[in-house]
Amino acid sequence: MTMPTLRLVNWNVEWATLRSRRGKILRQTIEALHPDIICITEGHTDFPPDFGHLIISEADYGYPLKAGRRKVLLWSKRPWRRPTVAEEAKMPPGRYVEGVTATPLGDMRVAGMCIPWRHAHVSTGRRNRAVWEDHLRYLAGLKAHIPLLTDLPLILTGDFNQRIPPARIPARVSQELLSLIETNFLTVATSGPIPGTNHPTVDHIVLSSDLSAARVWALPATTPDGRHLSDHEGVAADIGTNLPRSET
Repeated sequence: MTMPTLRLVNWNVEWATLRSRRGKILRQTIEALHPDIICITEGHTDFPPDFGHLIISEADYGYPLKAGRRKVLLWSKRPWRRPTVAEEAKMPPGRYVEGVTATPLGDMRVAGMCIPWRHAHVSTGRRNRAVWEDHLRYLAGLKAHIPLLTDLPLILTGDFNQRIPPARIPARVSQELLSLIETNFLTVATSGPIPGTNHPTVDHIVLSSDLSAARVWALPATTPDGRHLSDHEGVAADIGTNLPRSET
């Protein structure tokens, strides 16, 4: 008997709009995969499919507001329950949204994130941060928040602004993320080069210990004829149940 899986697609679409050819191709590419859950980072609120259900991060992430822009959007075929945003989770604002949705595997808690890049609010935005400061503040908030999310299988997904394994970043920064993953017994389904790309990505899919990825692959940042789609490669996974969850 074939075991059920859920399909998740995660992509930083670099603010693509549906008015552009780039945006139309990106959305068509995502929709053609028939995902159960989509995480879009650096997107517009009208970008996800017209059907289904959407929760979004706060509008204000410390930079000038532009209509419809959000750092994180989570879409599901089924309604979301118990949505939580960054302010409630005590992380830098506008870069986190989390909810519970029904999936082929049962109820699932999904957290979408856009972890600040190393120069967030250093020379632009609020200009009151040191290099990597907001990134580390975000990880500290996330590390404190994850232990509150153990009631259901958990997926963390979005733009982590770190490759895993780490490459060319300070050890103290990479260790904070790796410690968060190890402490909470999480698995990075997108670690290292994955099919469809020859280098590690910064868009990730991270799973709690009762989940596993049956298949993981990358979504190219350019079309076959060389047309630019995004400055990030997307990632997709078919996710199944790894171990039965004990009742408590």
